[in-house]
Amino acid sequence: MLFHSLRDAFVITFFVINMMIVAEYLNLLSERRLFSLLKDKSLLSYVFSSFLGALPGCLGPFAVVSLYMHGFLSFGAVMASMIATSGDESYLMLSLFPVKAIYLFLILFIAGVFFGWLSDKLLKVFGFGIYSMSRCGFNCECGNPHSVSVRPSFSVLRKGNLKRYVILLILLFFTLSLLYLDFGDEGWMKLTLIAIGAFSLFILATAPDHYVEHNIIDHVIFKHSWRILLWVFGSLVLLEFLVESWNIASFIERHGGIMFPLSALVGLIPESGPHIFFTLGYARGVIPFSVLFLNSFVQDGHGLLPLFSHSFKIALLLKLLKLFYGLVLGGVLYLLGF
Repeated sequence: MLFHSLRDAFVITFFVINMMIVAEYLNLLSERRLFSLLKDKSLLSYVFSSFLGALPGCLGPFAVVSLYMHGFLSFGAVMASMIATSGDESYLMLSLFPVKAIYLFLILFIAGVFFGWLSDKLLKVFGFGIYSMSRCGFNCECGNPHSVSVRPSFSVLRKGNLKRYVILLILLFFTLSLLYLDFGDEGWMKLTLIAIGAFSLFILATAPDHYVEHNIIDHVIFKHSWRILLWVFGSLVLLEFLVESWNIASFIERHGGIMFPLSALVGLIPESGPHIFFTLGYARGVIPFSVLFLNSFVQDGHGLLPLFSHSFKIALLLKLLKLFYGLVLGGVLYLLGF
């Protein structure tokens, strides 16, 4: 259990940290034009985030959380992504009932866009003003961030910056170690992780010293990486222990009369495993579509775990708001007989 949790925590942390590095680098390289259309809470930001969430697996939500943590996306954009995602259960749905699964993903995608937009509006009305808890984009401390040059040059390696060499070796080790991890049928996930790791290696090997030291090493590596790793690893160990010690599937089977609210409560668990029951139940005709929809709406797989390391309050608020939206929308479907 500990090895499995450590492996997953490593993979999640690796992806989130490298997404931070790559996203800000590309944004600076484009003179901050790359994500400018997403920062003003435009419709595009919700469509973009909901689309990433709708992609099978958890890499899309991880990417959205990474962008949010650095102020590129709003709270509502994260909401859109977490509503649209069905976690790892999406692969099982596509294998058991592919046509209905696509319909479900499409409904969740549209719901993500709408409720993401609604969330930002509600927070503004009630005066929360949440965008990102810390707009901790890598505003370079050595001058105007708009004039910072990050144009690549391998000549920087000749300057002998020890910190750069150490981080390069560590990142290279972790990237190569991905080759030996078993991702099952999700080979594309391994390729994606290796590709983004390779891009980060390129950035570390060619970006100016001041950028690498202040923005990547001091900020991302020292400030964020260990917090994300500890939060994700601790959460995964605790969740696996609870799932193994409490047979949630048999409990649900014994309490079929409360299936609808139970699907919502189980959806609150930031883990993929427990939700499989509802996918299999729908495939076998045991539970209605509205119950599967509610569970898929409320759950977000592992997607939200990195956000807990950034702000527990924001992550909790998002989960509770998503639960409320899901109960309302799922309740309507349930009453209509779906």
